[in-house]
Amino acid sequence: FTREHVLDVKLRSDKARSARTRMIALSLGVVFTLVAAVFVLFKGSQWALNEMVYSNPAFQIRQLDVQTDGIILPEQLTRWSGVRLGENLMEVDLTRVKRELELNPAIQSVSVERILPGTLRIRVSEREPTAQVNVPRPRQGGGIEIGVYHLDADGYVMLPLDAPDDRIGFILR
Repeated sequence: FTREHVLDVKLRSDKARSARTRMIALSLGVVFTLVAAVFVLFKGSQWALNEMVYSNPAFQIRQLDVQTDGIILPEQLTRWSGVRLGENLMEVDLTRVKRELELNPAIQSVSVERILPGTLRIRVSEREPTAQVNVPRPRQGGGIEIGVYHLDADGYVMLPLDAPDDRIGFILR
């Protein structure tokens, strides 16, 4: 029992291996091209936003429109907000400005909005004190001092504001 002819299967496996290698190379090329395209698109959009919006002098804050319904001076509200003239209007975090102002106990609510091209509008509603509470507390070095606190209608505790005489909106006796 001798065999004279043996099937040559090597030819078929070489074709399959080269086809598989071509498919893998093509797939890797497509994936690399897509990743590179997404990266270039992302960096290009960042550059375009930076050049056209965030560093555009047309969007600089030229006017701060600050209004309140109470006795706090607009200059004080501007300092508390942390916003300065010349900042880019589009970079200002409105939520941060609102939070910074509402952290003050004398302020009940705040509205902050952009008015394009160069105005930031801040509207403040202040708490109205309806009662004054004098609380004794120990003084450093001994003795007792009286701490004065104000309460609004909802029972919110506030320190009294130091307002100029011509801006006093309430007098508690």
